[in-house]
Amino acid sequence: MTLSPFLRTQPFERLQVSDGLLINAERWQQAHTYHRERQNVLYQALHQPGIVWGLGVCPIPAPQDIPAQFRDQRWVQIQPGMAIDRMGNPIIVPEPIEFRITSIPDAGRPITVYLVIRYVDPDQLQQVTQREFVRETFRLDEKGTPPDRLDVELCRIVLQYPVTQISAPIEVFSPAPNTLDLRDRVPVGARPLLDIRLAYLTNPGDTSAAPTVQALQRLLQSAPALYPALSGTLESVALADLNHHPQAYDLLYLTARQLAGLLDPSLDILSRYVNQGGSLLVGVPTQGTAVADLWPLQGQLQEALDRLQAVLPQGGARGELTTLQQDLIGDLTGVRSDLEREMDTLTRSVHHFAQRLGIMLESFDRLPPSHPLRTQPFLFATLPLVDQHPLQLWVGNGLLALVGDIPVLWGGEGSPPFSRTMIRELQEWGLNLLQFVGQRRHLTQLLHLSDKEAPLP
Repeated sequence: MTLSPFLRTQPFERLQVSDGLLINAERWQQAHTYHRERQNVLYQALHQPGIVWGLGVCPIPAPQDIPAQFRDQRWVQIQPGMAIDRMGNPIIVPEPIEFRITSIPDAGRPITVYLVIRYVDPDQLQQVTQREFVRETFRLDEKGTPPDRLDVELCRIVLQYPVTQISAPIEVFSPAPNTLDLRDRVPVGARPLLDIRLAYLTNPGDTSAAPTVQALQRLLQSAPALYPALSGTLESVALADLNHHPQAYDLLYLTARQLAGLLDPSLDILSRYVNQGGSLLVGVPTQGTAVADLWPLQGQLQEALDRLQAVLPQGGARGELTTLQQDLIGDLTGVRSDLEREMDTLTRSVHHFAQRLGIMLESFDRLPPSHPLRTQPFLFATLPLVDQHPLQLWVGNGLLALVGDIPVLWGGEGSPPFSRTMIRELQEWGLNLLQFVGQRRHLTQLLHLSDKEAPLP
């Protein structure tokens, strides 16, 4: 869980009024600044920044009152509207504004430009004359980098050479190059209680994590609709970065294969990360293993046994049916034994890793009914069954080992077409996982001093 760096940490000071108080410009300004700052803090604490209404962007012909060299088809108009930035400042555009996109891409290399708006405090402007009233204002910018925390994005455009004109997209959900893209505008809303920062461990030249990264991103995308109290971001990280910023991420994803190559210095970094409230999610894929074949076989045998028991006659000669029943039970017992042996082999590296960190792992099935992974925010008595493959989760102090294919769970590339009910169930369980790691980080931070522990050498 991460908190906004803009949240106020100093107590407010207000003017103490008494009879005979001498009012000057400084005291008057301080009295009004007090109310402005309290209003901003209230917004920051309860809301997230974004667009309140309006501020549409549309292509227009070039204005006639400008020099001829700028009279082209690269003009847009920003419509009146209102936004609130991350500091809680209202940004009000009272009338349409004409703006020219000036960026020019190189041949063969598209660029993305961002049209953003930012609050401007009139007290920070150079005042030429003293006026009785000043108007709070704003600044429009065209940027070649993503918006920073004080910007409110109005639109973005992928510019592709040659840019003959800026136009509206034919389809707003799939804008073509050189057309306005409004899909990433953020509406104002309630501030999430948990802002989860996820990361995945990267190895140079390794692209195998792409399907998993896509699945985790889609899980995060489900949060606003299913559980608005949680939001999150996902980015890549190297162990060196984690060493210098162990508190920057709530959850670090790595694969069982990556565990095998960890040396003691890397282990120390991960141990320090876990002790400061971070959580490790280790993915143990089953595709291409004997477990992937044994799971459906176990399900088929169990289903056949259940059907047989349902049609057994209540009396009479049942010798042949009983023999078949015994055969099925024997086959099912053998498959379960093979499955248990293969699972032990599959998870051996994870349990060895847990021992090196001094962590005892416990199966999800043995967690108490009140455990957060079972109850917050959604109720789960058992883990979801995915295409006849029961998920398995091992939980320790800051370590979660998930036996299953994460790209399959949350819609990564190549995932099977699940029913709507199954998709929702998997998303809800994934949000339980994110809620758990966010709460763990938050509660751990509350129990410890704000230390600035130096990174390991």
